Amino acid sequence: KTYYALCRGNGESLKKRGVFRVDGDVKDSRGRIKTGALTEIECLYGTDGPPRRCCLVKCKPHTGYYHQIRQHLAREHHPIVGENRHHPDRKENKFWRKELGLLPESRVCLHCYRIVLENPILTIDEEQVEEEGGDNDDNNDKVESTTVTRTRRRFKYIPSNGLNVRCPLPDDMKSLIQLTSFGEETMKLLN
Repeated sequence: KTYYALCRGNGESLKKRGVFRVDGDVKDSRGRIKTGALTEIECLYGTDGPPRRCCLVKCKPHTGYYHQIRQHLAREHHPIVGENRHHPDRKENKFWRKELGLLPESRVCLHCYRIVLENPILTIDEEQVEEEGGDNDDNNDKVESTTVTRTRRRFKYIPSNGLNVRCPLPDDMKSLIQLTSFGEETMKLLN
């Protein structure tokens, strides 16, 4: 899966790291700690304004825990615009919702842009293998050597085309991104 998130902060600290992985525990919907969550993050664009300090981040979760991307970005001090649960900033979210009037009340600017489902094909390779063999009798005297033919089977997966689904950005998120200094570049990238 590939997600795009509009995050608070200009993204400079993320850009310096290039493509990097965030791993760490996350909490599930009941507050239980889940270990081994891993998200690949890349900051594509960032700005100090207008309309506010924000950045566009590409995320690829390697595990699928509850709010994993939201929690990892908040931990990196770049919470998603509209995020109220893992890094609430009511004043900042009010600006994006009320002042700009483009973000619905419950909307978080996180969008699953692409899903790729692989459909590997299982193949079985068989080959005949001749092996020399011999047995010892009870007196440890060597008995005549024999040749045994065995069938060796190897299983392997061959990648196939599978399913590749692209989900365009929703209009409300497009409108917010177009207000930024990187809006035009982003629309070229995501169209």
